[in-house]
Amino acid sequence: MNIRWDENKSQNNERIYGICFDEACEIMKDPFQISILNKRLGYFIERWISMGRVKNKIIVVGHKYIISGMGDEQIKIYSARIATNKERQEYERIRLGRF
Repeated sequence: MNIRWDENKSQNNERIYGICFDEACEIMKDPFQISILNKRLGYFIERWISMGRVKNKIIVVGHKYIISGMGDEQIKIYSARIATNKERQEYERIRLGRF
């Protein structure tokens, strides 16, 4: 799957949150990654929030799925940050199978 982003936005995100999108896309390799549809009002395109582990950090990534003109699916990252304590606890609860 092709993952892309705006490089200027990635640099700005790294300056603010300490995570560049190159690092953020690594959560897509996490077998325990959690993804939910962002149901916030006002979005015209479906936006997703995914959470996963990269090295020793749990990261939350905002992204959307795009079908290119060639028909292949792409992910476009638009935000990334370190998970809050509550989000980390939820990730660990799910990872350990404690539903």
